[in-house]
Amino acid sequence: MFLFLVGATLSSVWMSGHQSFAGPWTPVFIMLVAFVKGRMIMRHFMELARAPLAWSATFEIWGIATTAVIAGLWIVTATGG
Repeated sequence: MFLFLVGATLSSVWMSGHQSFAGPWTPVFIMLVAFVKGRMIMRHFMELARAPLAWSATFEIWGIATTAVIAGLWIVTATGG
């Protein structure tokens, strides 16, 4: 788990500095990596995986909605829409 989180952080840093394979869509990929990292931390280290369904569902919906709004706003501003 720890090595994955470190690897994901390093890949995000590298992607932000090099525009990577995604070109102008790099920030969207970085947001997706951040969502995956946050989800893993919450489920594993904060034991949300063993929490009641209401807490787990609330977190999942919040994470997906937040990531979608931030990535969506970036896409709208990047495309001039």
